[in-house]
Order: sequence, then C-alpha cells, then structure tokens
Amino acid sequence: MDGDQNSKFFHNVIGQRRINSSVKSIRLQDKTLLESMQRVYKGAMRYFEEFLSQEDSVVMPDLSELLDSAFSDEVVARLQEIRAETDVYEALASIAADNNSGLDGFSSIFYLDCWDLIKLDVMEAVKEFYLGGELSKFYTSSFIVLIPKIKSPQGFDKFRPISLYNVIYKVFSKTLVAKLSLVLRDIISQEQGVFVKGHSIFENVTLVQEMTKALHRKVRGENVMLKLDMSKAYDLVDWRFLEHVFRAMCFPEFFSRLVFRCVLTPWYSIMIYGTFKGLFKSKRGLRQGDLLSLYLFIMLEEVFSLLLNKRMSERGISHFCLPAGAPRITHLLYADDVVIFSNASKRSIRCLMSVLNDYEKWSGQWVNHEKSAIFFSKKLSLCRKRDILNETRFVEGHFPFVYLGVPIVDGKFKACHFGPLLGKMGRKVSGRKSRLLSQGGLLILLRHFLSSMPMNLLSTLNLPNLVFKKLQGLFANFFWGEQDDKSKWKWRAWKKLCVPVKEGGIVVRDLEEVQKSLFLKFRWNLLTKNSLWAKFFRAKYVKHGILCLIMRLARALCSGKA
Repeated sequence: MDGDQNSKFFHNVIGQRRINSSVKSIRLQDKTLLESMQRVYKGAMRYFEEFLSQEDSVVMPDLSELLDSAFSDEVVARLQEIRAETDVYEALASIAADNNSGLDGFSSIFYLDCWDLIKLDVMEAVKEFYLGGELSKFYTSSFIVLIPKIKSPQGFDKFRPISLYNVIYKVFSKTLVAKLSLVLRDIISQEQGVFVKGHSIFENVTLVQEMTKALHRKVRGENVMLKLDMSKAYDLVDWRFLEHVFRAMCFPEFFSRLVFRCVLTPWYSIMIYGTFKGLFKSKRGLRQGDLLSLYLFIMLEEVFSLLLNKRMSERGISHFCLPAGAPRITHLLYADDVVIFSNASKRSIRCLMSVLNDYEKWSGQWVNHEKSAIFFSKKLSLCRKRDILNETRFVEGHFPFVYLGVPIVDGKFKACHFGPLLGKMGRKVSGRKSRLLSQGGLLILLRHFLSSMPMNLLSTLNLPNLVFKKLQGLFANFFWGEQDDKSKWKWRAWKKLCVPVKEGGIVVRDLEEVQKSLFLKFRWNLLTKNSLWAKFFRAKYVKHGILCLIMRLARALCSGKA
C-alpha cells in the first residue's frame, strides 16, 4: 500500500486541485481585468484591506430584556484559571497533523514530538497570555488563503477567505474554546442546540424536513418558510457589538479580556500560488478557520434567536402550523445557515422583516436578499405571494433545496433527488483516475473515502433501493476497473464482497446495512434524549407511549423494514 502514497494518481489529483484553486485572472467591480500574478496580488491586498478595515455605524441596543445569563462562582473560577500542562498538550494533540504550519514553519507534529524539550517555553507563553501579556504579530499574524466558492471565480467576492495561523495561537484559541464549552449549554437556546455536546447536525436536517411536510397544512394566514443567506457572515461581524453582547451575557472581565485579545489583534497576509505578500490589520470580522470564531458567532446568533422568539411570544409574528402537542419551532440555526418558520399574514411578515433589519443595524451583518429564498404554502394565493416577495425582496424558493448538505424535498424521496450525489461520486470513480492506482490502492480508497461520502444522507434519509443499486454499481466498476470505457467482468457479486476477509469479502461496508444501524441510533436517541428534536418527534409519532413505539420498531426490524 505504501507505494501508492507517491503514485501518478496522487500527483494527478494534486495537480488538478492546484489548477482548480489557482487564480488566473480577476475582474474588479469597475471592470478592470487583472491578469498578471503581480496585479492579482496587489488587487487582493487592496480589496481585503479596504473590506476588513471598514467600520460601519452600528446601534448598541439594550439587551437586558433578551440576555440575562449569570454564572455561578464555580464556573467563574474555572473560566479564570490558567490552563494546566495536560490541557495545553490536549489542545496541541487536537490540531490536525497536516494543518498549515503558520509563519514560523513549525506544525503541531513538531511541538508534540519535541514536547519534553519545549514544554517549558510553551507553558510560559500560555501563562503570559493568561496573565494579560500583549500578543505580538508573531502570534496574531495569519495568511488569508482564497478558496473559490464557485468554478472559475472572476471577483474577489467569489472567494472564501480562510485564515491560517500559528500553532501557538491555536493553543490559545483552543484553551479558550474549552472554557466556553463549559457554559455553552446554559447561554444558547434550543434552536442552536446542535452545538451542544451529544447532539448532531442531522437533528436540524430532520426537523427541517418534518417542518416542510407541515408547510401546506391549512391554517389562517397560511405558512411560509424562509432560508436566509447571511452575506459574508464572519467577515462583517462588528467587534463593538460583540463586546456589547459579552458584557450583556455577564462574562467575567478577566475572561472577556482574554477573548478580545485574540479578536482585536489580527494581522493578515494574502497567500496565492503558495507564497504570501503584504501585512495589514483588520478592524472587523472573525477569522474563518478558527474554532473560537465559531463560538463567538454562535453567541451573536443567540441575540437574533432571542429577538425572534421575543417577537413570536408577543404575537407580533404568528406561529407556523405544527402537529398538536409538538413544541413550537420558530427557527433553526447552524452558524450562518438560518431557516425561519412563520405565518404568512401581513403583520407577521412585516414584523419578521423588522427583526432582520434590527439585527443588521446591531451586528453589522446583512442578509443577502438575492440569495435568500422564501417557500410558500400551496394554499397561498398568487397575489399574496407577489406582495410578500415585493416586501421581503427575497426570491421564491423551489424544492428540492440543499440544507447542510442534504436535499430537502416536498413529498416522497425519489431517486432523481440524489442525482447530484451520484454525479459527484461518478466523477470521483472515473475510469481515467482508477487506472492510476494499484488494486490495493483502489481498495483503500474505496473503504475509507468513497464509502464514507453518502454517510450524511444515510443518517437522515431513507434512500430508495434504486440509489443503493446505483452506488453499488459505481463501487463495483471502480474496484474491478474499466477498459475502453466499458466495465470489466465482475468475478463476484458486490453483496458477497461486503463481508469480512475470513468469509471471502474485502471488508467494504454494505450501505444498506449501514443505514439500518444508523437508523437504530436515530431511534435510540429519540427514546433517550430530551432535545427540541426528540420532543418534536415524540410528540408527532409516539401517540401511545414509549412501549408502543418499541414494539413497532421491533416488528419493523423483524420484517426487515427498519
């Protein structure tokens, strides 16, 4: 297997990836075309320095009615304590070995391998940080790497700026995140509950799918569902509002100073073609790629979540029609992925837009109306739809749409809904690439990469049998190979290969069996958890108690229909 680590296949993949991510030319907003490498560098420097240095005027609201967090003395003490050597080592060990090494050229592997030699220096740096020492540019400088959002991007706004920073800064950040995780469950609402340990991103996916089923229920005013696109969500965060939120959440002053020592001191260089140029300081935004930034963004979104719930409770926004006994679900948040469920009455839409406008004025963020979509009940009249679109300036959404990587459909799932997945996997297993690998290399790629690609769908959706057959066909063609664009003879049925080696197989996962096991986990979580997701599903589907549900599941498993 080791021989495949430096084969033509990997050189081919890396070469293609470099071609896809390369910046050949950029067209600015004034239609100026930048074609040379030097002009692209200068254009990128000018664009991001101007963009990240802007300070828009924001409103500082009174958040006392929304946020009333108060931490116990024990929690305050844990937030203020200096991290022990074991905590720092765990933070280092959690950094991926192949992550960028930063400006100093040393990756986390160096720190771990040489820990006995350098641990005193590392601990001294951590202690200095916690005691209030100023962070030099060595710690806070990072590279901005431009990741294309689309194929062949022509403007800098079509790239996602990801920050690559030093290992020591990552240690500072991860130790602060470990402290924040202690209080996260207490300071965020159930609409963001998937960030709490023990919960899953797929809880949001299944809830959105269930809410879609209720979209067309008859109710006064009818239902609407909004999928919001927050434009450059991380880059537009206003530091003043973030500090305001921290104070309203009653975080200890000592801990707040540690957090904002990381937030307020970023220096950036632009990295293109593997080299970096320039150095400038930003005045707003959060570093994309930093786990601390995610936690801080969650806290900002909590303000939006509480404001929306407050308007709902005041009856300014009427509720979405839900099954009897189910908990109210007004919205679901996963970082900058926002889905709102509301009534379509005039008052509700006006109040909802008022909430969005207030949040934009407070946080510095803004909703991209052109990319945000609104999904209507089939019972809503064309005239009312037109009025809502004019008032919100959103576009009308159509099913299926993708939410957190999973298709959301209106009705029953069909094989055609999984076309993008099958197409993507088909490109991954194309005959041209498979010819560059040995049989052992094909097997390793099949076991650990290709068979993992549909896992997110298997966790939440009951895939049609036709999709399983097509996936098995793709895997079989990849393993046995192709010649002259025709599949080679398959010497053994694929089902018989998905068993242990002792039984004559190649230890590749049978996707149908995997889905059954994932659904068992799904059902166990339904019986044992007390999250918003579990409460909703129990209220909707468990009509005669838990024992009845267990008996139904047992019969389904025995019949092979689980």
